[in-house]
Amino acid sequence: MKMETLFVWILIFLVGMVVGGLLSYLVLFRPGSRILNQRLQNMESELRNALEIKARAEQEAKRIPELDQQLTSLRSQATEWQTEIAALKTHQEADKEKIQWVKEAEAYLREAFQSLAAQTLQGNAEEFLKRAKAQLETLLLQVRGDWSVHKVELQNLVQPLENALSGLDNQIRELEQKREGAYQGLQEQLHQQVETVQQLQKATISLDQALKSPIIRGRWGEYQLRRLVEMAGMVSHIDFQEQVGTDEGRPDAIIYLPNKGVLPVDAKTPMQAYFEAVEATDEQTRTSKFNEHTRVMRETIRGLGQRHYWQQFERTPEMVIMFVPNEACLSVTFERDPGLLDFAIGQRVIPATPITFLALLTAVAYGWQQHQVAENARQIALQGKELYDRLRKFIEHLQRTGKELDSAVRAYNEEVCSLDSRLFPAARKFKELAAIAEEIPLLAPIESQARGLVSLEATEDKKE
Repeated sequence: MKMETLFVWILIFLVGMVVGGLLSYLVLFRPGSRILNQRLQNMESELRNALEIKARAEQEAKRIPELDQQLTSLRSQATEWQTEIAALKTHQEADKEKIQWVKEAEAYLREAFQSLAAQTLQGNAEEFLKRAKAQLETLLLQVRGDWSVHKVELQNLVQPLENALSGLDNQIRELEQKREGAYQGLQEQLHQQVETVQQLQKATISLDQALKSPIIRGRWGEYQLRRLVEMAGMVSHIDFQEQVGTDEGRPDAIIYLPNKGVLPVDAKTPMQAYFEAVEATDEQTRTSKFNEHTRVMRETIRGLGQRHYWQQFERTPEMVIMFVPNEACLSVTFERDPGLLDFAIGQRVIPATPITFLALLTAVAYGWQQHQVAENARQIALQGKELYDRLRKFIEHLQRTGKELDSAVRAYNEEVCSLDSRLFPAARKFKELAAIAEEIPLLAPIESQARGLVSLEATEDKKE
């Protein structure tokens, strides 16, 4: 910037000298050189315009970082607005004020650009005229010499000046294009932020209107209940069943525990007063609705305790789970009624938010896993006992078969001995008398016996 400022002052000084000399000469000595005088005046006017444009462009270029900073700030604020809108109408009024602020900021930036350009143009023009007038007066005294002496010097000065003005004009055009592009980009981003905020407002209003319906709120709570059950692995067709009726009422869900135990769950939590408190615009109404919500929650807990769900089932803990699908809904109640939790425990009602209910379901799912492991171990023990009994009976039959085989072998050997001592001698005599050539086959006694079985206990003692 210092080099550019020095260059500008040098140009002003040189132009002042040239223009002053020409004017002095034309006025005092050469009144006939009107063409050259007109040319110098045109050059002076062009130089003044170029300097004014350059100064204005420099001032506007200085504003670009500031605009980028403002754009970053606006983006950060838009992100904060999106987070606030997700709180379901809690900060709706603040969002409206911020949207109005964005519009006012856009109008303010537009007016600031226009005002800055006008002030810059006016200030630079006045300052330039004052300094040019002073330089021309000084130059007028210096150029009263011979025109022919200064003509060549003037031409040497004018030619570089024309080249410099041409380059300066190109730079000014580039700066102007960049400034316009930056301003258009900023304007488009501001419009996009405003549209995004408006869309989020519409979505918030739609969700808020939907949650005002008790049926929609009930379905929303039931959907959250089912999603938590799926996340914990407690799928309904395995160990979770919805809407099981009893004589004292109907809980929204029944969680089946190991060993045929059940745990009733009720999700009919009233939240109308809570939503009205969130939508309230003044602190008095908000406080009144929060107090009403706390009172309704206490009455609901008392009503659940009086239903005695646990008496309708054979095996169940003496309590009922009161599912609250909104963390803030329950935390506000505990803040305004610190003794509510002790009261709920006394009524055998356990309030549970999605986080605590998920932890409970996870613990129940782990219990089911351990129960399944124990059941598998029990089945393995029963199968082993049955296998042992079958093996014992088979061995008894096998021992009886071995004994029968031994008895058959002894009978066979006795018959062989009887045959050899009584029948064979007579048969040999008959063979000799009858002249029979064929011999009677000899029968040998069986010396082998069936192998005895060793008991399992004896086998284990032998191994030891």
